[in-house]
Amino acid sequence: MRVIISGRHLSVTAAIKEYARDKAERLDRFHRGIQTARLTLAVEHGCDIAEIVVQTQRSTFVVHVEGEDM
Repeated sequence: MRVIISGRHLSVTAAIKEYARDKAERLDRFHRGIQTARLTLAVEHGCDIAEIVVQTQRSTFVVHVEGEDM
């Protein structure tokens, strides 16, 4: 699985990248055919936003979460 991590309106540190990559790689337990996982981390209007787009051979899954802590 290829994991791509990017930030919007924030710089993604090595620690955040490592943590996000570890969490994304756990998705293999739920679906073995994951090809790509794109994580976008953002800060907008004081709210932390995390979005992940997971692509498999047949489907695309999108999860969008907002909260006070990344």
